[in-house]
Amino acid sequence: HNFSLSFFSKNRSGELLSIMLNDINLITISFNLTFQVFFHEFISMLILFSMLFLISPKLTLIVFFTAPLSGYIIVKIGQSIRRKATRASHKIADLSSVISEKISGISVVKAFNMTKNEISNFIKVNEKFYLLQMKQKRLLGLTTPINDIIGVTLASLLLWFGGQQVLISSSLSSDDFLRFIIFLFALLQPARKMGNAIAQVQSGIAGANRVFNILDLESNKKNDLNLKNIHTFNHSIVFDSIDFKYNNNKNFALNNINVKINKGQKIALVGKSGSGKTTFVNLIMDFYKPNSGELLIDDYNYKATSTKSIRNLIGYVSQNPILFNDSIKNNIAYGLKDYNFNDIIK
Repeated sequence: HNFSLSFFSKNRSGELLSIMLNDINLITISFNLTFQVFFHEFISMLILFSMLFLISPKLTLIVFFTAPLSGYIIVKIGQSIRRKATRASHKIADLSSVISEKISGISVVKAFNMTKNEISNFIKVNEKFYLLQMKQKRLLGLTTPINDIIGVTLASLLLWFGGQQVLISSSLSSDDFLRFIIFLFALLQPARKMGNAIAQVQSGIAGANRVFNILDLESNKKNDLNLKNIHTFNHSIVFDSIDFKYNNNKNFALNNINVKINKGQKIALVGKSGSGKTTFVNLIMDFYKPNSGELLIDDYNYKATSTKSIRNLIGYVSQNPILFNDSIKNNIAYGLKDYNFNDIIK
């Protein structure tokens, strides 16, 4: 809500919906995993490591030194999952855009007999999303067997090394060795869960990156606390040498516009499509800022005047009427605070 209209013209509605729904959901899942799995399993692993160390420091060191190998593999898989999750987020944004555009324009699709084409387009976009999701799930599925292979290899190594301590050097009793093996296998379960959680959290990190890319953008909202509030419109609106162009467009939509509109006048803007009529109105609404020149309302510069107070003085009928999913009464009274039912009828 704090971004200007230029932000929404540059970003598709499907992209923003994907970030607000899909990526937020990924963060939620990761957040739950962080507390439920990391906290619980970390404490379990810490206790079990302590028990192993009390039984045999030497065997525990072997376990400890194999942990970085497992960690390295999980981190690498996690990084790949994050990259694929980022690409999948872009694909689901494409999917959301296709769906929202075609539902809102369904009458046009039907009028031009484009139903089969649109279904085909949807299938193509959906297939790309599906393939990325499959790759992501395959990588997630790899973490458990990789951890199991490392665990079995470690157990074999410990059986050989521990067996020598029990049978040859007698530095470890058979009871202690059996306890060590039992605690070690008990340790593998939380380690496996931790590895899977680390891999899954990568999807949440990918979603968080997209969310914070939006949150970290500077909005064009003026600090209304330090600006002039106007409550009445008394004599005129003035365009003084106004220049304006959209984003990085080379051509000006409005160039050196000098107009004075007096209170009580009825003004019609006439011109070809794309000549700047809507842009002219959008500047009055303070939807966009001029590149140069001054826009004045009753001699107050728009730059020094609260946008909210300017818009409170304006009645606006869009060239693309929108009805919100609400009652007719609330749609008619949209933007009004103090009104009665007779005002609605009128």
